[in-house]
Amino acid sequence: MKRLVALILLMLIYSGEDLFAQDARFSQFNSAPMLLNPGLAGMGNGYSRATLNYRSQWTGIKNSFKTTAVSVDFPIFSEKMNWKKGYIGTGLSFYTDKAGAGKLGTNEVNFAISSVLFVGKSSKISLGLMGGYVQKSVNPDNIEWGTQYDGFKYDGELESGENFAAVSTKTFDLSAGLGYRYYSGTKAVSNRDQKLLELGIASFRLFEPKYEFLLAGESQMSRRYVGHGRYLTSINNTDFVIGGTFLFMKQNTSQEITFGPEFRYSLMTNTKYTGYLKDSYIGAQLLYRYKDAIIPVIFFKFGNFKLSGSYDYNLSSLKGAGGKSVNGFEFSIQFNDFEGTIFGQGNKHVTMKGSTGNL
Repeated sequence: MKRLVALILLMLIYSGEDLFAQDARFSQFNSAPMLLNPGLAGMGNGYSRATLNYRSQWTGIKNSFKTTAVSVDFPIFSEKMNWKKGYIGTGLSFYTDKAGAGKLGTNEVNFAISSVLFVGKSSKISLGLMGGYVQKSVNPDNIEWGTQYDGFKYDGELESGENFAAVSTKTFDLSAGLGYRYYSGTKAVSNRDQKLLELGIASFRLFEPKYEFLLAGESQMSRRYVGHGRYLTSINNTDFVIGGTFLFMKQNTSQEITFGPEFRYSLMTNTKYTGYLKDSYIGAQLLYRYKDAIIPVIFFKFGNFKLSGSYDYNLSSLKGAGGKSVNGFEFSIQFNDFEGTIFGQGNKHVTMKGSTGNL
């Protein structure tokens, strides 16, 4: 088992495709807006939005991949500016990723700012920029190298023969993205005619920053390209909502295509005047990551909170590696401040075009 983990770590460090330079990902990509697209800063449903994401990948392997992300985003200065054509959005995010006995890790802090413009009565578009500080680290003392096996057993006293230039390195990064959001729906008692469309493109690691662990030379974080979308619509004036979502992502030679349907059922629908924006629902997605995994997702929204959980069932050639599970578990918590009370933005839902509703 330890030899399997060491093999994985060696692949991460030495791979010609520079796997360690690949960014962390979440299967619930719509629940990690700042990692999906900087243009989504301030484009949430309501005013302020906060999210927490946790992912454990390859759960059957000791010291597996574990990723945690936290973000908050919201519009700023919209009231003081009295800008009827849009507003400025901003966001702050942090994520940490750890893997293996060698604790190969990434810590990243990002700040995003976006310009959001209203387009018609129900739509808005945005352009966002995001700058970040990235730290990568490794603990080679905890790795059992192949050269430390004497033919019978592991001997930690033997030299590994590996030369590290550093165990921690840091760099800065810049990303950019475009976002579009359309929402329509009445504010009547039932509100069963809602529609939501979200689209976006983004590019991360614009300058492809470099870092160095091995004396053999530098490694590079490749530029990551993202395209994403989501569509939801009420069904014939009922409590049911159907739709779907997709994600395309490419970084160096790594490419991901994920798509699938989404279903929701409204548990409670209030009016605008008695808490309309605090509707509750349950729902599910069945996502397919091309040639990699099937991902069932379930979620529950109550009031300002939404809880989601998912499980990656791996279909790739790694399935059952070493006789252990290479599946993944993920959950997320999202909070939306529909009333604008946290930062004193007030109850101005009408001015936040394309942001209201239960979708």
